[in-house]
Amino acid sequence: RVSSSGGKTTVLPESRAVLYEQSYSSGNTRASQDFESSFDAYDCQAADDFYVPSGQQWTIQTVTATGSGSTTATLAHVFIFYDNAGVPNATPTVSLYNLACTNTSAVLTIPCPGGITLGPGHYWLSVQDASAYSTYGQWFWMQDLYAYNNVSYWRNPGNGFGTGFTTWTSLPTLGSLYTDFMFRLEGTVGPLVTCQYSISLYDTYGDTWNGGILDVMVNGTVVLNDIACNLYGSDIPQTFYFDAWSGAAITTSYTPGGWPYENYYRIFNYQGTQVWYSAGSYTD
Repeated sequence: RVSSSGGKTTVLPESRAVLYEQSYSSGNTRASQDFESSFDAYDCQAADDFYVPSGQQWTIQTVTATGSGSTTATLAHVFIFYDNAGVPNATPTVSLYNLACTNTSAVLTIPCPGGITLGPGHYWLSVQDASAYSTYGQWFWMQDLYAYNNVSYWRNPGNGFGTGFTTWTSLPTLGSLYTDFMFRLEGTVGPLVTCQYSISLYDTYGDTWNGGILDVMVNGTVVLNDIACNLYGSDIPQTFYFDAWSGAAITTSYTPGGWPYENYYRIFNYQGTQVWYSAGSYTD
């Protein structure tokens, strides 16, 4: 019978390259598994958050997730989500499927081929058992005794467990006393390597943005605040510069003023290649 919780923990193996770790077992668990097609309604996913400090660049080479249940499963999915106001984003920024892993008493040690490179910011990790349930059984992610950063989240899109929680739902809402999961990130850390990007703002009529403003964010942090095109002249750009790094998410937030249909903008990478065109004043 498929279950949404159960089991007990084992101790995480030693490592000399620990980037981040949560390793105190509460004894409670929650399912996080991609089942085969006949059990798709039970597909479920848990996610817990961590921060990469300012000025650092991490390359995650191994993810270790402590669990219970299946001691034979040897495939796992690893996802990294950007933070969205304290909740994992709806879709991941990194998706690594069917990774071969070692299973030691339900502790999954998962090498990430090529590594996952992340700059500073707030992220969410999700680990799913990807082995066939009918052959290898069910795996449960062990919840940590303590709370770190934000509370964790869980979702079951097909509602096979009958909870109704088909989108990201916090563990306290699920009735869980323990709100985080046990995991460890191993790899290398170095200084952040950035490149200079630019954003050019245009007004088709040439009479400025008439009160319209734009924010530019890198991994959710505002790097250009309330910028606007204040130049007169049709399609004469006003350009601003900001730093970004490989894998960073560049997003914008536009607040219209008068005649917003006259406003648009383009983003260029460090080589001067256009990487984004707003295609209209209302598109971020």
